[in-house]
Parts: sequence; structure tokens; C-alpha cells
Amino acid sequence: VVTWGDSIGNGIGNSLSGTFNHVVNRGRDGSGLTIDLKPQPLDNLPRGAVVLMSIGTNDVGTFMTAPDATIDSYARRVMVLARQVRDQGATPIIIGMQAPTGAYTGNPKLWNTPGFVEAWTATMDRVNTAIERAARQTGIAYSTVQGRVNEREPDQLHYTQRGSRHIAQNAQHDARSRR
Repeated sequence: VVTWGDSIGNGIGNSLSGTFNHVVNRGRDGSGLTIDLKPQPLDNLPRGAVVLMSIGTNDVGTFMTAPDATIDSYARRVMVLARQVRDQGATPIIIGMQAPTGAYTGNPKLWNTPGFVEAWTATMDRVNTAIERAARQTGIAYSTVQGRVNEREPDQLHYTQRGSRHIAQNAQHDARSRR
């Protein structure tokens, strides 16, 4: 199993140690495709690996006022990365985002601004929908988290070890049921 993407992917990778024979964690806290800190490269993947791809959490803010065409372009960019995984003989599974259970405590000034949580959540839903649609069109597995995993850290955004393991288990189940 390879985990890839942002801090959610990093948390999943950290939580899976000892759960599978071999876990490669390529998650990077604070990374995104539209911000300065980029995710780790998706190269030299083990053949036959399952790659749990968690991206978008840090990118949502850049799309708050973006038109749908911009978000669709982002989704296509995620599919390019998923196809890169597939072209290396690995199986990509894109993990959808879930809104925080309240104001993210890592940036209280911004997240406590009236209406911000609602705007961020609505934007996240738009991004999730675009990525899920693109995944379906591309034949890439997509696993939704929304409403399925509630074990969160005190910051209300990240997941506990148990929550991260549930995300990984759900993703693999979703990928198997697509076949």
C-alpha cells in the first residue's frame, strides 16, 4: 500500500504501519496541487501496489470563487496523476474529502470568520463532485469519506489513527466493489 497526497494521506500512511505487509507513506503535510508545497512525486511505485490518493484539502481555498471550468480542470489534473499511477502497474484509489466537523482549529481566525466554514464546505463539495465524475469517466476508483468516517483529531479536520484506518478500509472495499 502506498499513501500519497496531503496531511490526510500522511495520516493514513502513519496509521497503516503494521496493518499491511509493506506501507510506503508519501503523504506530505500542507501540500496541494495549487499551492507552493507540492505532494511528493508519484514515480518508482511498486508494481501491484494500491495507491491511496488523498489530495485537495489544501487546494479548496484556491477555488472558493472559481468557476466550474476551473474546478473541472483541477479534476482532470488529478486524473493525470491517477493514470500515472496506473501506467506504473499500480492501482490508484482517489479518496474524497470530508468537511471538518466545525471550524478547523489550525487557523482559528480564518475558520471562525462568519460564513467561511459553509463556503469552504460548499467548495469542497464542488471539487469532490468534479473529481468523482472525472474518476468515473476515466475508470479510476473513487472512495467517498463524507458521512462514513467520523473519528477526528481535536483540530476537527484530521483523522485519528482509527479514522485513518477506516478510510483505507473503505477505499479498498469501494475499489473491490467497482470490479
